[in-house]
Amino acid sequence: MQVIFIPEKGGFAKEACVELKKVENLPKKHSDHHMRSFSIWLLLLVHLGVRGSFAQTSPKQDSLLAILAKTPSDSAKVQLLLDIAKLYHTAPEARPWIDKAMALSRTANYQLGIANCLTNYNNYLYIEGKYDEVLKNCAIGIRIARPLKAHKTLGVLYNYIANIHNAKGEQRQALAAYQNALNEINQAVVPAFFPITIEGNIVKLYIDLREYKKALTYGLQAIEQAEKTGSTDAAGYISQHVGTAYLVLKQIPRSRFYFEKSLKIAHQTNDPHLIASVLSNLGEIYSQEGNAPKALAYYDQSLRIARANQDSEIEMWNLHGIAQEHYWKKEWQQAYDVTQQARQIAEKNQYKEYLTNFYLLLSDIEIGRGRLREGDAWRQKWHDLRTSISNETVLRATQELETRYQTAKKIAQINVLQQEQQIQQLSLRQKNLLIYSLAVLLVLAGVLGFLYYRYARQKQRLAQQENQLNEQKIIQLEQEKQLSAVDGMLRGQEEERSRLARDLHDGLGGMLSGIKSSLTGMSGNQIIPEESALAFGRVIDTLDSSIQELRRVARNMMPEALVRFGLKDALQDYVDYLNRSGGQAIDYQTFGLDERLPQATEIIIFRIVQELLNNVQKHANATQTLVQLIRDGSRFNLTVEDNGKGFDTSQLANEQGIGWLNIQSRVDYLNGTLDVTSAPGKGTSVTIEFIV
Repeated sequence: MQVIFIPEKGGFAKEACVELKKVENLPKKHSDHHMRSFSIWLLLLVHLGVRGSFAQTSPKQDSLLAILAKTPSDSAKVQLLLDIAKLYHTAPEARPWIDKAMALSRTANYQLGIANCLTNYNNYLYIEGKYDEVLKNCAIGIRIARPLKAHKTLGVLYNYIANIHNAKGEQRQALAAYQNALNEINQAVVPAFFPITIEGNIVKLYIDLREYKKALTYGLQAIEQAEKTGSTDAAGYISQHVGTAYLVLKQIPRSRFYFEKSLKIAHQTNDPHLIASVLSNLGEIYSQEGNAPKALAYYDQSLRIARANQDSEIEMWNLHGIAQEHYWKKEWQQAYDVTQQARQIAEKNQYKEYLTNFYLLLSDIEIGRGRLREGDAWRQKWHDLRTSISNETVLRATQELETRYQTAKKIAQINVLQQEQQIQQLSLRQKNLLIYSLAVLLVLAGVLGFLYYRYARQKQRLAQQENQLNEQKIIQLEQEKQLSAVDGMLRGQEEERSRLARDLHDGLGGMLSGIKSSLTGMSGNQIIPEESALAFGRVIDTLDSSIQELRRVARNMMPEALVRFGLKDALQDYVDYLNRSGGQAIDYQTFGLDERLPQATEIIIFRIVQELLNNVQKHANATQTLVQLIRDGSRFNLTVEDNGKGFDTSQLANEQGIGWLNIQSRVDYLNGTLDVTSAPGKGTSVTIEFIV
């Protein structure tokens, strides 16, 4: 039995296990197996995985649209448009949102936005089988993302390239591309399921290479890791891989267990591609067991979902399975009509290996109903196509063998020349032994000197390497010391701020309030001249102002709302206070902050926003400012933008101000990324992203 694995649309891979039958034999019951298993697909994520209904808006979409309407930043709008597109599974629904994001990115010359739009287009182009367009988009995207060091986007683009190599049967190139994808993803701030997803694709390649036991070993480990990290999507697809391996190995009970597990996850995640694929797998199991009604029921259900999602390969293989069931029942016309539908899809998409099966089945159908001439014609098409495929295989193998032969030939020639040279040298030594005795001694002396020189150099090199290692250890220790110092400094600052805020509010604030009360009482009980009364009133007013200023300082040191109600309400209170003071309009937006963050994290974020808004007030001369906080699962994004005078961002490298250093140190403490976009006269945008 020859097993052929063909990648599935949508970054998924379908496996067709095909038994090549001799021309003179009619097909036997269940001798032609077709199994589908998807390669797990990274979506960027913005590509954190596609969610949503088939054609329905969701509360999350409504929230994103509301934020989109209020967001002035082009880059933030692009991200929100792509987030909305991810809520859909089908291209007609998602593509208009991607088109809007691409148009805006090009108008604003937002290069990373262009790369991310190309990545999102690839999702649906891959499903439609337009591999050349996907590769073109990947080449452009990598060219854009590489200088930007956009590791997350690069990882997804390499994953698409790997999927296409896999689709072309170029497993080794696919492995190399998946490794590139894994290297990029490991340098990005991404959820834990990302590397598991790519490792799942590598497991799939072992199935493509027919190394089923190795696929099971890695696959079972990957499922366990995916379940530990809550990577539900990855667990679903890898479970299908494992079920496929067991099916090929004829271990039906285990195969059914993992297919049913995958189907359950697919329903939980509302993934129509995986649902359709696994339903077809289960149909194949029932077909092998001889349960035709159940097999047809599963094939029909999978076929409806595949057609609804324009998934041509799953549609084709369900038609093939249905046609085979009609064939076993000798329902020749139904079998013929359904096989023709499958054949048309295979010819349209140039699925040559699949076409051989359909030609052979059509031949068997015609022979079965007594139309020998038509059967022979289909059998001849099968033979011609098999010959063509075999010739292509032989040609590739011949070229590879020719390359190996030429390489071996050159190595052999080198060995012969080396042997001849050695013989000549031995002959010369024998003839001139006495003459060269002294020369030999000199050579030995030279060799000893050379060895000593090499020893000394090696010793020196080892000493240098040891010094470098020691220096690296010192640098590492200094970095750890700096991080510890920063951590201690931040904690100490917050504790000191809290203590000073309490002392000022409870101690000095109470004393001033008491003084004010005493003075107010005195003014009511004493008869004093009018001029003195006016002076006395000014003293009380000044005391009022001092009390208000004291309360403002105490609140800035440690806002009571932050401790009691959390980050969202504390920032709202702070923004309201700044808006009341006049000078600029601050728009405060939040999404996904219904649950509180750890208190230490909330304090750090509050301080960052406080420092950024302080910089806007001091330096930007802005009339409008946007403060936007978005939490999407474990991803947290903070954006502060203004329409002020802007500045040259290259000056930040030499910035020595305490405020900016505090912002940078706090971002480093959160293990996040800081991006500053600004230019003179064009305002400033500061974006901070980290994993909670």
